[in-house]
Amino acid sequence: MQAFPLGVGCTSTLLGIQSIFKIPYSKYATVALLLFLLIVQLFRKRKILPNLSVCQQIFGTMRLQTLDKVFIGIILIQTVYAFFTALIKPWASYDGLVMYSMKAKLFYFSGGIPADFVSGYSEMIPNLQYPLLVPFAQLNFYLFQGYLNDSLVNVLFPIYSLSLITCLFCFARREIGRTWALGLCAMLATVPQYFAMGTYVNTDVVLSFYFTAGVFYLHSWLFSEKKSELILGMLYMFLTISTKTEGVMLLTVSAVSILIFLIIYKRKLIGLGFLVGIYLLALVGGYIYATKAMNLNIQDAFPDFKVTEAPVRLFKNLSRMPKILYEYQRQIFQPKRWNIVWVIFLITILTNVTRVIRKKYMGLGIWLLLVALGYTSVYLLTQLPLTWHLSTTSSRFLIHLLPLAVLYMGIITKDQYDASITGYQ
Repeated sequence: MQAFPLGVGCTSTLLGIQSIFKIPYSKYATVALLLFLLIVQLFRKRKILPNLSVCQQIFGTMRLQTLDKVFIGIILIQTVYAFFTALIKPWASYDGLVMYSMKAKLFYFSGGIPADFVSGYSEMIPNLQYPLLVPFAQLNFYLFQGYLNDSLVNVLFPIYSLSLITCLFCFARREIGRTWALGLCAMLATVPQYFAMGTYVNTDVVLSFYFTAGVFYLHSWLFSEKKSELILGMLYMFLTISTKTEGVMLLTVSAVSILIFLIIYKRKLIGLGFLVGIYLLALVGGYIYATKAMNLNIQDAFPDFKVTEAPVRLFKNLSRMPKILYEYQRQIFQPKRWNIVWVIFLITILTNVTRVIRKKYMGLGIWLLLVALGYTSVYLLTQLPLTWHLSTTSSRFLIHLLPLAVLYMGIITKDQYDASITGYQ
């Protein structure tokens, strides 16, 4: 299932390149790209994509235990219900209808991004500076259909949701085994806010997948040093930039997280320098792609903001912290949206402080902490009304962190459980 989001990301990037060079959109260009990638993968002696067959990992040679079957049943029920809901549910999301789908339809009928996209459509479509991966994904769907189908195009989002669950399973199984991995996936699948995000047009479940997959591959690379994992991690991180403006912050945080990890454990300076260079190239490439493809500067999203003023503004706006922390706790203790997953996460951290600082957990822990600080800094810097900004975005930001947090507490809890069993014996 991880191949689907990767393919969507590559084909959407192709549409962006076509926009830069004013090449008319066509489904044949997409087919040619996919065939090329398939041929490259088939004829390489060393595969770029590691073998992560979910069916093989779930069933393998070991018989399914009763608990495994229960977890698989929960995941299947949630997944089928998500697809059913996405296909029959009327569009009720303003963002999905106006900011993403309207762009896809405009590009479909125009055969490309109109020359007057900025000047001619700013009153009709808000936030024109938003990255275009989701509208491009919908556009590809329309191109292959040959017509607009507002119901069937929604199937993209439960597929992303399912892909994220399988991604979590693949990496959790490496760390804590099949049964625990399936348990974490079942926990994620039953979170109401996560389920809802997988049933309608939005960028948050898409961004959550690319960020989570990027972190998992880069975290694995820190220990295995496999080039394939580094390449895939970098590719997924680049796609976060193409999905949402928050992707720039997530990519930067990931760079800092890895640098801290490498410095603490004294990794080779050559590898450190190589990593920094790749990340800088990804940032520059993402910036050029976004600005050229959309014919505007991404800075237009923050017309009065200057990077040099950020430290002063952060310090000046520290008085906002009580409001921000209040909104965080309101989200955490809101079972209608999150069940009790964030409560369990906090309890796990507070009762395992000595484990959290160990090398085994350091990488994911740094990532979670810095992303949380990054989003908090957004609220400290925002020029929008703080109460409104918090109420409309905090739940979305938590979605981006949720899969990573679930894996993190799963690894710690499994280690605690093994230690207690060993001590008892």
